[in-house]
Amino acid sequence: MALDAVYWTKFVVGMGYGVLAAWLAASNPTPLITYLLIIGAALLYVIVAEVFWRLFDKKLRRRQSYLNGLGGYAGMFLLVWILMYNLFAGA
Repeated sequence: MALDAVYWTKFVVGMGYGVLAAWLAASNPTPLITYLLIIGAALLYVIVAEVFWRLFDKKLRRRQSYLNGLGGYAGMFLLVWILMYNLFAGA
């Protein structure tokens, strides 16, 4: 149960940050903002994983908290960022 909550929360956070990153990148198209957004995505992932590890520390090991949902977060973040960036930049 705890692993499902971790996975889906990271999935939704990846979608939300992808939309925000696309909007910020489209409104300020410089390479620096792109690098900062990617670093921000990594930091956000670490923060979310750490929060879940602290909330469910009796049920999850730290490694499980970090690895569970990594692919879903990264894939959804990149997919949403690319799609939304094309929509925002084309408008």
